[in-house]
Amino acid sequence: ATAVEALRTLREYASEEIGLERRNSTKPLQRAIDRAAEAREALETGRSRHKLRTSLENELIAARDWAQGANALVQAWERVDAERELTRLETRLAEIDRLAPKFPDSAPPPPGKETDAETARELSAAAEQYRWRPKVPPQSAGPSAKEIAEELAGLPEAPDGDSEVAPEVALAARTWRTATEARTLREQLGPGEPPATVISKSDEAAVKRVLEVLELPPAESLDEAEQRVAALRDELEQPARQLEAAVGLGRWPWVAGVAGSLLVALGLIDLLPRALGIAGALLTFACSLLIYRAQKRLRLPPPPPSHEQASRNMDLADAKADLRDLKRKHKRRARLLEATRNELSEFGLEADANAVRTALAALREREVWDREQALWLSRVEAARTGETTAEAALRAALGGRGVDDPDSSVADLLDRYEQRCRRNAEVAVGTSRREALASRLEARREAERIAASRAGSERRFRAALEAAGFPADSNEDPEAWVVRWLQDRNVRLRDQRNDWERLRHLLDGSDRRSLAVRRDSAAERVGQATACGQAETAEAQGLDDDALERKLAEARADAVNARIEVNRKEVQLAADGDLPSLAELEEEQAAAEREVDLLRRASDILDKARKHLEAAQDEVHRMLAPDLREALEKRLDLVTAGRYSAVRIDPEEGMEVQLEVEDGVYRSATELSHGTVDQTYLLLRIGLADALGDRKESAPLFLDDATVHSDTDRTLRFLDLLLALSDERQIVVFSQEQEVREWAAGRLGKDPRHRLIELGPNGLPLEAGADVDPTATDRSEPATDPTRQHSLL
Repeated sequence: ATAVEALRTLREYASEEIGLERRNSTKPLQRAIDRAAEAREALETGRSRHKLRTSLENELIAARDWAQGANALVQAWERVDAERELTRLETRLAEIDRLAPKFPDSAPPPPGKETDAETARELSAAAEQYRWRPKVPPQSAGPSAKEIAEELAGLPEAPDGDSEVAPEVALAARTWRTATEARTLREQLGPGEPPATVISKSDEAAVKRVLEVLELPPAESLDEAEQRVAALRDELEQPARQLEAAVGLGRWPWVAGVAGSLLVALGLIDLLPRALGIAGALLTFACSLLIYRAQKRLRLPPPPPSHEQASRNMDLADAKADLRDLKRKHKRRARLLEATRNELSEFGLEADANAVRTALAALREREVWDREQALWLSRVEAARTGETTAEAALRAALGGRGVDDPDSSVADLLDRYEQRCRRNAEVAVGTSRREALASRLEARREAERIAASRAGSERRFRAALEAAGFPADSNEDPEAWVVRWLQDRNVRLRDQRNDWERLRHLLDGSDRRSLAVRRDSAAERVGQATACGQAETAEAQGLDDDALERKLAEARADAVNARIEVNRKEVQLAADGDLPSLAELEEEQAAAEREVDLLRRASDILDKARKHLEAAQDEVHRMLAPDLREALEKRLDLVTAGRYSAVRIDPEEGMEVQLEVEDGVYRSATELSHGTVDQTYLLLRIGLADALGDRKESAPLFLDDATVHSDTDRTLRFLDLLLALSDERQIVVFSQEQEVREWAAGRLGKDPRHRLIELGPNGLPLEAGADVDPTATDRSEPATDPTRQHSLL
């Protein structure tokens, strides 16, 4: 216990005062490691901040140089930009002075509102119409349209209706005839008469099941199985018969014994000589001895079965099981066959597999015929539907040509239409000249219309030329003169609009006075600009205006960025003014590392001490294990009634006590009942006291409610054990159980060395049912000898 307490104290101290190197631990070692890590991190952070401040100072110097160069570049390019602005404004004012006199009043009229705009539009339209005037038609000679119309009116009218079969009617008629032929052919190609069947489709599944039963293979013969069982039983009983013959259990000892008894009886009644009676008595006695010897040998326990005999027993059991299964199969097959015959009789079939197959084949042929019949009916229906559709289409086509009679058949309507077409064709032969004359009339009217349009175009073109000022005595081509006059007008108007747009662009919403003020301002900026480096000026002079403006914007943005960068670096340096001292950080880190080293050394020392103590404890366990096991085995039978006798204590498993149960397996004492556990560990404590105590003098044993978890039988055996152990040492038992009191009252009063003390409600001893003052003593009663008082309850 001292070693265990010391180990526990070392573990608690190592756990609480030092701890493990584990993240999220709150013990001193991990806190010291965390402080050392924080100190190292703070030192690295301080060094980084010092390095960063030096870098910031260098960056501030570079940013100031950058800002100075950017400002110089902006000034150089602003001077060049001002010079170019002055030049542009002067050029712009000169161009305004040139264009302003062309528009003394206001802006020119908008397009289409000029004074000669109407003349130009009429001249352009008349010239276009004159250019595309129709040519002189070839039908200008001959009779006039009026004369041709009078001649046409005198001819007879053309027949009403078609003179030949219309295409849509011909197509519908062909479709109808084809559909009618297809329908007639389908009706003729039927599947024929249906085959005869014995069973229906609903009976097919049942008939198939019956066929499966009829096709079952024949079962094995019962005779072979019974013969095999009998042979195996004879082989198994052969050793028994041999044993009976060997021990004299044949029928001959019994027969001889009966014969001897008969001789004795006949000799006693003097029916046989006395010698034969004595011989019969001896024979009877010998047979009796032989029978007794055989019966005694048969009553001996049989020898364990050999491997061969066990194999024969298993074979016999398997053969019997096979025979039972075979009998069940025969019965089940007989029941199935009987049910099959009954079911086939309901269908009108014989119990024959071939007849059943023939019925199923006939059913399948009927199913094929049914499918063909359904397919034929669907195709006939489709053909009839197609014929009906084609007939409706033909009736519609004939109705469109004026032949419509719902009471007549479509064949009559088609024949009526074809006859009318033939009659109209005969009449149309005599009226063919009417169509030619109508075509000639139409052509003559078109020629007269073209001639009138050509004359109107020429009159309009001559009037437009006179309005535009074309000389009447000029020999120039009128069309060429019109083109030149329109081109000159367009050029004049375009130049006027361009000059006006340029003037507006130059003024750009302002007036000349404002532009003059801007020019004077640009000249003033040029005069105020400082001289810059030749390199920047030369570079700016080589750029165009857009590039210069873009470069100037970039330079200004660069200058702004440079100023922002300078301000940012200055703010960073100002904010980083409270730098920590590197010397202080290094001292804190060294102190934290020393603390970690001290705690680790202390942890190593505690680990070594704990290992030494554990080694000493293991050594003590190995020394005590045999004594404890011997003490337990010597006394365990007294409390367990022989149920647990063998004990095993393994020092490698922490002195765990294991008891051998009835099946020969060792189990831990903690897995048994509470009473067994308490009594086992009581015996263990007694054995431990014997092993650790003085061999010359035994120490007393004090027990408090040791039987609280035991049943009555185990409690009595336990108390008997304590009574037996009281011969070796003094035992004091405290208990509040009635059965313990009754046992003590019955067992302890016989020996003056034992004593029962009962306590009252106030905790004081009782004697003769009354309270007794423990301080009061009866001087007349002799004192109890302490050496003789071995047990006390």
